[in-house]
Amino acid sequence: MPIVGERSKFSCLKIYDDTSSSSDENGTKLMDKATLRQSKNHGNQKKPDTYKSDNDGFIVHSISQKRKNKGKKAKKTSVVVEDGFIVQDGNEDYLEKKYREDLQQAIENSRKMTSTASTDCVQETAQSNVHKESPIEQESVRTEDPVEMLMSEVDSQASALFTKSDGPQKTKEQHLVALYRSKLVETLRRMMLENEAKLNAESEVTKYKMNEKAHMAADLEKARTVEKELSAEIGELRGELMQARSKIRELEMKYKELASKQQH
Repeated sequence: MPIVGERSKFSCLKIYDDTSSSSDENGTKLMDKATLRQSKNHGNQKKPDTYKSDNDGFIVHSISQKRKNKGKKAKKTSVVVEDGFIVQDGNEDYLEKKYREDLQQAIENSRKMTSTASTDCVQETAQSNVHKESPIEQESVRTEDPVEMLMSEVDSQASALFTKSDGPQKTKEQHLVALYRSKLVETLRRMMLENEAKLNAESEVTKYKMNEKAHMAADLEKARTVEKELSAEIGELRGELMQARSKIRELEMKYKELASKQQH
């Protein structure tokens, strides 16, 4: 058997328990003695990593690291330290715990997949509705455009001419050219009439604006003249009021003088 310091950190020893697990005092004593022995013999040695065996029996792992228990507290077991290794009873609930964790993970994955599938289904339905509605909207836009309506009508009439079997090809082409020319002339005349109506409307609006501006300017001038006249009248009335007050004072003084003379 090699020396303890030369053991590989990947080595794992499986030991079957042939003693009773109820001897807690013996286990504690062995742990204390082994700890003292280890501190004397292996104080300067590097401690290997921790490893756990999934099988039944005992688990052998190093001293340097302790297993961190998440969630519930682990079952307290007797620990025996020998030659730099901790020999610990296997966790009986390990398989059950691992099974529960795997089951919980599977449930969460199933929920995520279900939610993702439902979201994708809703998006596909919305996209399909958009794709279904877009041709209708495009058709409505085409029907609203007068140019598109005119071209569709011309194309339909031209196809009716070409499907006829009587007459030479030249006659059909002449009819087609005449049809296109008549439609184009009609469109141009309509555009000219619309432009003329638009220009007339713009000129009417311009005339109305000019007339309104002229009326507003005239009303403003009238208001200013009235304001000036009123201010002049107010000034005259103030002068007359001052004169009336002075006359009233003179009459009061005369009345007082006459009253004093009569008393004497």
